[in-house]
Amino acid sequence: MRLSYVTSATVPSLAANSVHVINMCEALSVHFEEVRLYAREGKGGQSAAETAFGFPFSFELRTVRQRTRIPGGGYRMAARIFAQEMFGAADVFYGRHPHSLLALSYFGRPFAYEAHTLPVPGPARAVLQRLLSRANCVGLVCISDALAHAIKTEFAPDAPVHVLRDAARPAEENVVAAGKWPGRPDALQVGYVGHLYPGKGMEVVGRLAAEMPDVDFHVIGGRPEDIDQWQSKGEWRNLQFHGYVPPVEVPGHIARLDVVLLPNQQEVWAADGRVEIGQWTSPLKAFEYMAHAKAIVASDIPALREIFRNGETAVFAPPDEVGAWCSAIRGLMDERLRSDLGKRAQQDFLGHYTWEHRAEAVAALFKD
Repeated sequence: MRLSYVTSATVPSLAANSVHVINMCEALSVHFEEVRLYAREGKGGQSAAETAFGFPFSFELRTVRQRTRIPGGGYRMAARIFAQEMFGAADVFYGRHPHSLLALSYFGRPFAYEAHTLPVPGPARAVLQRLLSRANCVGLVCISDALAHAIKTEFAPDAPVHVLRDAARPAEENVVAAGKWPGRPDALQVGYVGHLYPGKGMEVVGRLAAEMPDVDFHVIGGRPEDIDQWQSKGEWRNLQFHGYVPPVEVPGHIARLDVVLLPNQQEVWAADGRVEIGQWTSPLKAFEYMAHAKAIVASDIPALREIFRNGETAVFAPPDEVGAWCSAIRGLMDERLRSDLGKRAQQDFLGHYTWEHRAEAVAALFKD
C-alpha cells in the first residue's frame, strides 16, 4: 500500500512542523510500501534535511515551490500536488493540509486528516467542513482532547475522531553531551528548548534568570530576530542563548541540562502570529524531554495536564507566577528527586508517545 502525506510545512526549516512531518513519514515508512511527503520547498532540499536530522530518509520528499502568504496559496499548492498524483496516485492519503486532501479526495481513495489547531475564520473553515463530510474520510486525528472536542462540536459531530498527541524519538542509550558548554560546573543547569514566539514562555525564563543568579539558564532554539529582541531587553550573566540547533544535535544539548522547562502561557501564538494554539498545543519538546528522562517543570494549563501528572511525571507551576517556578526548581535541587521524576516521565513516553506508536495508530486507520 502506498501513502502520500501532504503538508504546508516548509522542509527543511526551523519550524516544529518540519520536525513533525519528517519524523512521522519516517515512522510511517515501516507500515507502507511507499511513502511520499509533499511539502513547501526549503533551502537545500532532501540532502540538507537528512544532514540536519542525522539519518537518510526512508520516504520520498517531493517539494512544491510555494510562497506561504499569497491569496489562494492553499489552493495553488493543492492543484500542484493533485497534478503530480495524477501520474500515479497513492492508495491512501494523509496529512495536515486540508486544501490538498480535499483535492486528492476526488480520486476516491481513503484519506485521513490530522488537525493541530482550528482553522482561522474564513474560507479555510468551509474547506475543513467539506473535507470531513467526504464519504472516503476514514478518520480525523487531533493532537489533544480539547481540539478533538472543538472540531467535533463545530465541524464534524459524527466524524471518527482519534486523539494522537505529539511524539519524539527514543533517546539513544549513550547520548554524547554537547562539547563546549557555557554553564558553571557547580551550578544547576536549567534549560528551555524551542521557539520564542509570544506565549511560549521566554518572559518566564528571563524573570527566573534574574531571580535565581545561582542557577544557569539556557535557551536552545529560536529565530535570530527573536533572540536579538530578547537579548536587547536585559543583561543576564546566567542566561545563555544557544540559538538554532539541528535536530541531530538537540539530544546532546538536552543531556547537559538538569531541569527542563515548559513555560507555556495561556495563549500561545504560532510562527505566523495569526493563530492562537495555546488551548490545543501538544509541544514536541515535552516528549523530547520525557524521552531523555529529564526532570520537567511545566505550566499548569489544560493542554499540558493532558500529558503530565503533577508530581509524578512533571512538576506544575502556575504559568505566570514566577515565585512558584522558583520554588519548583529549588525543589529539584536534589539529584535523586530529579532522577525519579525523569525516569517516570521516560517510562510514560516509551509506552505512549514515540513516533512508532503514532505511526502504527495512523496505519490502522487504513486497515480496518
